[in-house]
Amino acid sequence: QFIADIQSDFQGTKAGVAADDKISTPLTLVVGVAKTVEGRLNLSLNLRYPTTATSQPIIEKLEAFAKDYGYSLTDINDSKPLYYAPDHPAIVTLVNTFNQVTGLNAKPKVIGGGTYARAIPRAVSFGVEFPEDSNTPSPYPEGHGGAHQPDEAWSMKALNDCLRIYVQTILR
Repeated sequence: QFIADIQSDFQGTKAGVAADDKISTPLTLVVGVAKTVEGRLNLSLNLRYPTTATSQPIIEKLEAFAKDYGYSLTDINDSKPLYYAPDHPAIVTLVNTFNQVTGLNAKPKVIGGGTYARAIPRAVSFGVEFPEDSNTPSPYPEGHGGAHQPDEAWSMKALNDCLRIYVQTILR
């Protein structure tokens, strides 16, 4: 029942931890791995919280929620969100370079994904996202070829543009 309730949505609503700060993506909470160890069920919870939130109140609410089902939280690992304001010089440089190379007028966005940039002082997490090219049909069936999909692929133009963006940004 605990799994059904905690996964009734992916925002932690039933556990009382849902949060959104309008800067980053809303909190997400999923059971990542479920396994039995010495006859006991162990669950790995993957929780990504908004950039303006802190982990302690969320952990306290989750502990209370889990306790109601006879569970406890152990081995807690907190990777604090990485965030730089849109007017930070590194972000301005990244976005300007992206827009100059692509001819677009993109704005920076913050997602809930984890990044190793958190472990490097003054690092910025940056990945390019190109709009879909409706003039070029995908050689893959629906649900394939896109980001994190089977047969994930990029066009040579996108790969070249990405390389130009990274090189020019590093130089700047």
